[in-house]
Amino acid sequence: MKYEEFSEMEWKVLVSYWAAGKPLTAAELSVQFNLNNSTVLTVVRKLLQADILEVVGHVKKRRFLARKYSPRVTESDFFTDNLDQLDISRLTEIFLNRMKDEKTCLYLLNMINLSKSS
Repeated sequence: MKYEEFSEMEWKVLVSYWAAGKPLTAAELSVQFNLNNSTVLTVVRKLLQADILEVVGHVKKRRFLARKYSPRVTESDFFTDNLDQLDISRLTEIFLNRMKDEKTCLYLLNMINLSKSS
């Protein structure tokens, strides 16, 4: 799966895992970022198959074990390895125009401010 082929929800799930900063189950991610659990499970399966996410542990939830997932790369490494400056500009513009989740927008704005200060 190439980044150009990511759906809005695939980006949202990936960025949410980056924003969480720790491994989460799909259910935990759904609750923390107010996303539909069924949709998150579907997207997580796609991202696992594409080697974007990995299973990093398990946690007991009631009568079953739930997998904890984490991105295989940091957001910085992902963008550095896959995009040139023009791609980053275009992708950022498209992403921000589509993004309606305030938490994720604030997270991205914070990242931008941190990179400017470095």
